[in-house]
Amino acid sequence: MATFTKRGASWRAQITKKIGSEVVRLSQSFNSKAQAVAWATETEAGLLGQKITGLTGRPDRRKSALLTTNDIVSRYLSEVSVAHKGARWEKIRLSGMMRDYPWLAEKEAALVTPEDVGRFRDERLGRVSSSSVLRELGLLGSVFQNALTEWRLVGSNPVRGIRKPPPSHHRETRIPPADEAVFMKAFKMDPLVRPTTYRQQVGLIFALALETAMRSGEVVGLTWDRVNLEKRYLSLEYTKNGHRREVPLSARAVMLLDLAKGLDGERVFTINSQIRDVVFRKYRPANLSHVHFHDTRHEAVFRLSKKLQVMDLARMTGHRDTKMLMDYYNPTAHELSALLD
Repeated sequence: MATFTKRGASWRAQITKKIGSEVVRLSQSFNSKAQAVAWATETEAGLLGQKITGLTGRPDRRKSALLTTNDIVSRYLSEVSVAHKGARWEKIRLSGMMRDYPWLAEKEAALVTPEDVGRFRDERLGRVSSSSVLRELGLLGSVFQNALTEWRLVGSNPVRGIRKPPPSHHRETRIPPADEAVFMKAFKMDPLVRPTTYRQQVGLIFALALETAMRSGEVVGLTWDRVNLEKRYLSLEYTKNGHRREVPLSARAVMLLDLAKGLDGERVFTINSQIRDVVFRKYRPANLSHVHFHDTRHEAVFRLSKKLQVMDLARMTGHRDTKMLMDYYNPTAHELSALLD
């Protein structure tokens, strides 16, 4: 049962509960009694869930063990995440959270409170952008939601009970033709010569991304059976939003793809996303170190907006919501004024 004691300006909640042969005693202080009661109610529900379900799905490490946050994260990675397209990203993110925040990783999952998640949020905001924190909270919320609804290991999802940080301002970095030329020189990319090195392949991928607004992974993952140079289009079976789309090709895009012929019999390029990232960072011009590869998509959308109507542009880029397309449309006032003449 829970007891509440006022100590000065704060309220202390204390819970004593027997789970199997073990007596669990927990306490925490809050600014108001309402917060203390909410915490106690949620925590007792979590303890009850542990008592009813026991250690379902967990190796019998020791008979009286209670699942930690790290335990349910491990189960999520092995049972749920493996079926996701972004499994690798989820593993990196969750493993990093558990490594960098041991106080959260080692705490019993059923006893994690919104206050704990709020502490994690605040500490993360001191290290990374709010958009990154939002993605991490969404991922952590998925872990607890599975533990709640699928595995019955916790009594609530603590991520739902906190204030989410506002998203970061969208990047507006542009890559004008002059900067593109600097990149091509840095990658030793000659538009008339077939690439023979990883460095040159990355230059070709960079140029193709600027021409088509395709994401890095979409370009790197291209196979020749999906490319039709004669009819000037290519098909993407696996995209970020999970929907197949066809990408029309400009005359320059056809020329760039033609340069890649002979690198591999099946794949257009012989490198993967990890190699592309390493090579791009290594040879990126020092005076343009603020440019990320993904900025090619922003620049490409603006260039294509001069040629295509908004619905055609959205179809080409794969944006199912034209509002999201606006995040990538970042013309300067000078560029807009030129369109008025």
